[in-house]
Amino acid sequence: MRRATGAAAVAALIFVLPSCGEDTTSNDSAGGQVEAVAIGDGKGGGAELFAAMVAAQEEASSYKFEMQMAIEDVQVDASGAAQYGASTDDVDMTMTMSMPLDDLGTGASNGEFAMLVVDGQIYMRFPPEAGLPAETPWLTIDPGGDDPLSQAFGAMSEQLSDSAAIQRQFAEHADLFTVEELGPDSASGVDVTKYRVTLNAEDLGEFSDIPGAEGLSTEDAPFDELSYTLWLDADSLPRRIDAAFDGTDFMEMRFFGFGEPVEVEAPTADQVTDFARILGDL
Repeated sequence: MRRATGAAAVAALIFVLPSCGEDTTSNDSAGGQVEAVAIGDGKGGGAELFAAMVAAQEEASSYKFEMQMAIEDVQVDASGAAQYGASTDDVDMTMTMSMPLDDLGTGASNGEFAMLVVDGQIYMRFPPEAGLPAETPWLTIDPGGDDPLSQAFGAMSEQLSDSAAIQRQFAEHADLFTVEELGPDSASGVDVTKYRVTLNAEDLGEFSDIPGAEGLSTEDAPFDELSYTLWLDADSLPRRIDAAFDGTDFMEMRFFGFGEPVEVEAPTADQVTDFARILGDL
């Protein structure tokens, strides 16, 4: 079931980087009737819904989130905040996440992974058990580097500059999804409309870059269907997102603090190791 764990992590984190737009109310308790966006029957019926989400994200400012994920007896908790601007250099983000360590043979079950984006520069801090130098706990990667990891983070940096990147990915692949409106509800005191969005296993590779998902079929996949339940407010902003494999929930994310300032401070130079230097030492 390791493939399921990897797919679950991606299914969760695609909503972390980035995810939410600016709140148009003065606080997080929006009132009034929520008007549901029209959806059609069968695959592709959610195109209008995803377009509305993209439109909301194009007004993106900032948000905060909390996430809980549990799969294969592994519990992961994460929290953070992000603020967007006109370019990659204007992105500021902070995230902390519990990180399973059992496979490292250290005897510790969990540690804390942290990630910062300050003025578009990415910093990561792994648990001490991961083996990085304790005197310089932060690792930074040049998005313009030639190695595969640097190139991967370069692509991430480009995505970070687009606050609607994930919603746009849904909109561009709307023909893969089946969307069902579940009716009015509330999330953290906010009036919302609830939707269920489903994706078949054989379509996962086309939607996402999860390793090993290309050409996946229901015969060799550890699940038949990936589904997201969305609680969208009147501005088409997500207030809560749950994810499930074959009807069994494995992730819950809640979003709040829309439009509030996000202040992120970069670690000092003496706390940072450049990934290129590590490659040189190797």
